[in-house]
Amino acid sequence: MHPLDEIAINKLDPLMHRIIHDIASALYILETKQIIHRDVKPANMLINKNAVVKLCDFGICGDLTEKLDFRTVEGTFEYLPPDPEPDAIHDDMWALGISSLEIVSGQHPFTDWIPNEIPFKILNWEPTVPMTVSYEIQQLILHL
Repeated sequence: MHPLDEIAINKLDPLMHRIIHDIASALYILETKQIIHRDVKPANMLINKNAVVKLCDFGICGDLTEKLDFRTVEGTFEYLPPDPEPDAIHDDMWALGISSLEIVSGQHPFTDWIPNEIPFKILNWEPTVPMTVSYEIQQLILHL
């Protein structure tokens, strides 16, 4: 990952737009096939030299057409929403928002939090997006 101070806002904005668009499109395609990814995070996003972003690591995807045991929530703990819905795209979109915040700030938004306190602290958390991106991209990320 490049240091954010080396990336001008006029380059970070189009990159973030592309990342959000491409990953959201991938999640939409999965949803139309009754599949949820369940592990959206920066480490599972690949970007090629043409800035095309691909979602990878489908190892814990859920097939919504099968009877699955949804009593346990799958995914990387730091990207799970405060109110997991293991059979909905809601969790994947939350993880895309957290991933976007991590990319624009250079660190995960909960880096300074004690891991077992995250589920409780997140309920009152007010996300803020750094000024490294435009107002439009800030609002897009907050909408996720």
